[in-house]
Amino acid sequence: MIEPPEVPHVHGHHEGPHRHPWLRLMLDAVVPISVLLLSIGALHTGTAMDKLVAHNEKLVKAQSTPILTYNTSNFDDQQQR
Repeated sequence: MIEPPEVPHVHGHHEGPHRHPWLRLMLDAVVPISVLLLSIGALHTGTAMDKLVAHNEKLVKAQSTPILTYNTSNFDDQQQR
């Protein structure tokens, strides 16, 4: 008959569900709060990016090639006086 392998036993470590109940409570509170704060940050980033895109569109329109005009004339301002 084959025997199962021996599992090493470490003294001083008592793993179990009742080891640190306050740690579990803190973890249960910290994780959802962190997710909420990250979500709020993502929403703010999305709004800022939308504003940035709109502003960038305005800048692109403003920096488009202007219509240049050039006038010549043979009118002399000195003669009219």
